[in-house]
Amino acid sequence: MNYLAVNTAGKIEILLKVKGKIFSSAHDDISTMVLPYINELLDEAQIKIDEIDIFGVCIGPGSFTGIRVGLSCIKALGFALNKPIIPVTYFDILAYDYVGGLDELSIVIDGKNQVSYLKNYPDNSGGICIKNDDLNVYALKNMFYDYEYSGKGFEKIMDKKIADKEYKTHAEIVPLYLRKSQPEREYGEI
Repeated sequence: MNYLAVNTAGKIEILLKVKGKIFSSAHDDISTMVLPYINELLDEAQIKIDEIDIFGVCIGPGSFTGIRVGLSCIKALGFALNKPIIPVTYFDILAYDYVGGLDELSIVIDGKNQVSYLKNYPDNSGGICIKNDDLNVYALKNMFYDYEYSGKGFEKIMDKKIADKEYKTHAEIVPLYLRKSQPEREYGEI
């Protein structure tokens, strides 16, 4: 099973698994560089895009523009090649990175501008956007932050979702926005 997954919620993270072998890259660049980075990994793995069986994409939360770019790219590839897509949240990527699953823990993602995105596991909600001063009110004892990410969680959650056959079509994938866009926020609260 060959898959290609993209995470643009923060830094650009691209994961390609071909016949069990992992090819990956991480970049601090702007998210408009996603397609050239995908092409570099495909060339490195010596595989063509139409040989990918499944696509994966991080649906958020994170950078508003980054999420839109990553989703647009993967949804277009899924549509054009008629391939399934696996949506994953940045919360789940981080949870699998830290503890290898969705045990009792809190994941905190820096939302910039004095707010954070918080998800407590094993709660099934999508998470919340809260002011940084309120983190200790809502978070559990086992709190992990996005800046501690090692890069292993994306592969783990993708492999689990593939094993569980959690596929969707391009039309079913939607972003996880826990906060209004900057222009919307200028006219109200977070």
